[in-house]
Amino acid sequence: MGSKNEVISQLKRRLSQIELERTQLQDNVYDAEQTLRTAAKDREYLNIYVKALHAAFEKVRILNEFLVMSHITTFIPLLYIHSLNVHTYN
Repeated sequence: MGSKNEVISQLKRRLSQIELERTQLQDNVYDAEQTLRTAAKDREYLNIYVKALHAAFEKVRILNEFLVMSHITTFIPLLYIHSLNVHTYN
């Protein structure tokens, strides 16, 4: 009878260990799911940020082109006068 009780005791310990491992695995799965959700949100926010940066850079590029063109058109008459070797005195 001692052997039978020993086997039952070992099986109970093993069952307790398996239940503990099962709980730990469930916790790990939950943590992994949370991490994946967070990563997906972070990716979404990063994508929005990159699009906003792209839009801002595009605005700066357009503004820069405008400023360069307006700078050139401001100096075109001066270049024309200079090409005629006309000197202006103040």
